[in-house]
Amino acid sequence: MLPSWRKLGPQLRINVAHQCIVQVKWAGMQSHTWHSPDVRLEDAEQVPFALDVALGMVSPAVLNGIRMAGTVAVQLPDSLARLTTVPWSPDIRQGDELLQYARVQFELQGLALKEGWTLQCDWHARGASALAYALPDQLIERIQAHLATHGLVLDHLMPASAHCHYRPLLRQKHVHVHLLRQGHRISALAYHHARLLDWLQEADSEQPVALKRLLQRLTFVLPPDQITHVECVGCSERDLRQAGLSEAIMVRETSWERA
Repeated sequence: MLPSWRKLGPQLRINVAHQCIVQVKWAGMQSHTWHSPDVRLEDAEQVPFALDVALGMVSPAVLNGIRMAGTVAVQLPDSLARLTTVPWSPDIRQGDELLQYARVQFELQGLALKEGWTLQCDWHARGASALAYALPDQLIERIQAHLATHGLVLDHLMPASAHCHYRPLLRQKHVHVHLLRQGHRISALAYHHARLLDWLQEADSEQPVALKRLLQRLTFVLPPDQITHVECVGCSERDLRQAGLSEAIMVRETSWERA
């Protein structure tokens, strides 16, 4: 379920990580985007409804084009998945060996993956930690079946943090933190020289408090004087400053369409 970034046909991307956002992209052409801000995905039972809202915003002609030659990607909130970082090891090879290594990392956190979960993990950059994620098989099958009723086939399915991480490699030469606010959770991806260091998450029942806790936890991953740039999705620079982020750190606000 890791994405293929070089598909040449039209791509239908459904993002229900925070709101309902639908993008259709054609190779070499401008994309089209539709929003439904009233959709809030709180649990797996709401997934079929969110998919129906998303597909209802796309014209029948465009959907026919996707059915004939396109691909479908769905981005879910992290709350519907299990995620963990997997420390780099030069002795662990890509594939089944890495997946088994990732299972051990989940077990060390008390999140043993029993039958009924599909695990994905990939060495994204040499010397960097990997981001492993697992989705319930029932959820995957439900999404596949629901898309099939519309004549669509699921190409890949990822939680929001994994989608952000497995984009084409970041090129920054400085420390970078990506913050993703999704519903009632805030996730953080911490990088150094484009290499993943850690993934963190906080419950967001009270956003200023959750952001403050998350920033404090980041200081155990990165020395504060090394955090120079933060990219945030779903929260603002003002939110971060109120949570105690230093004025010396540059903040870039990014929309979910570009996350």
